Order: sequence, then structure tokens, then C-alpha cells
Amino acid sequence: MQHHGPQSADDTGSPGDSSTERSAFSLRLARATLGLLALAASLQALGSLWCLATGRFLFALGGAEPRLDYLDLPQVLRAQSRDGEVAYLVDLDFWVRLVGYTPAVLTGVVMALGAAWGVAVLGTIGRGRPFDPAVLRGMRRIGFVLSLGGVVAGALDVAANWMLANQLDDLFTHGPYEGLVYDGGSWPVAVIVIGVVVLATGAAFREGARMTEELTHVV
Repeated sequence: MQHHGPQSADDTGSPGDSSTERSAFSLRLARATLGLLALAASLQALGSLWCLATGRFLFALGGAEPRLDYLDLPQVLRAQSRDGEVAYLVDLDFWVRLVGYTPAVLTGVVMALGAAWGVAVLGTIGRGRPFDPAVLRGMRRIGFVLSLGGVVAGALDVAANWMLANQLDDLFTHGPYEGLVYDGGSWPVAVIVIGVVVLATGAAFREGARMTEELTHVV
């Protein structure tokens, strides 16, 4: 009977190698996801900016009306049209589009920046430098931009609701719509919460970096 000796670690692979491979795969997946999110947020911001600047849809297929209706503003929930009349944004003052679409543009820009910076941070971590100063700066930047940008976007949307509901009374008292209902202001809660979480995680990373440096000096 032929006796086989125990297999070496090189033949079977160590648990540490498997864990490292899983971590590397997770980082690559996270970077790819953030990259797609940055692209989607950029497209959202550009689409909202187009609506703000032109008062028209970016695409109008099949001979559809290219002009945006007042009801297409993000703040408008519902309304009833009088006799099929319509108020197009291109026929209203520019400030209506400005206040209506600025919050969406800002939210898209904030999300795109946060995701793009997140890709850079994960890239540095993936190279085995989790406490690198670039990582700590990046996490602080992401946290501040997401949390502060989200709060500003929400406040602007509340202000937009107030302006649209109170400054256009004369236009819609005998205008094309009745029973206008606004959403009262939409806050990007997820963006704000993620920003706060990133700030807290960044603080933990800075503490870890400080402890690592102290241990290095002790040794």
C-alpha cells in the first residue's frame, strides 16, 4: 500500500490566501458599483440641468411634445387641468425652472462626486494602505460633501415648494390648473445618512492610523 504524506500548505492553499482573495474581490465589486453609481448620478444631474436650461425633455420619441409641462416639476404632486389647458415651462419665467430643478441638479452632483471619490479611496485601500493620508482625506471629503450637500439640496427643495406655491397664485388663480398639490419639500435622507456614516467611519480610520503610528514608534 502506497503511503501519501500530508499535503503541504502550498498544495492546499492557506485560509489566509482565500480570505485575501475574497477581500480583493469585494473591493473590486464595490469599486465597480460606485463607478456605475457615479455614472448614473452624473446622467441624472445632466438631465436635470438640461431641463432647467431649456424647459424641454432631453428626448421626445415618437413625435411626443418636447416641452415640459408645469406638472413635470419635481415639486408638483398633482393637479387638475381646466379644459385641457397646459402651462409649459418655456412660457413661464426662468426662475420657475431654476428653483424647480436646482435641488435635483445639486443632489446628482453631490452623489456623483461622492461615488467618484469613493472609487479612489477603495483603490488605495485595495493596495494595502487603509490608513494612508489620502484615504483619511478622501473619507472626510466624501462625508462632508454628502451630508452638507444633502442638507442644502433638501433646504433648497423646501424653498422651491414655498416659492412655487406662493409666488404663482396670480398665474393659476384663473390659469390652466386647479387643485395644485406640492410635496412640501423632498429631503435626500439616504445621501445625508451615508455622509454621516462615512464621517464616523473616517474618524474610526483616523484613530486606527494614530494607534498604528504609536505602536510603530513603540517597537
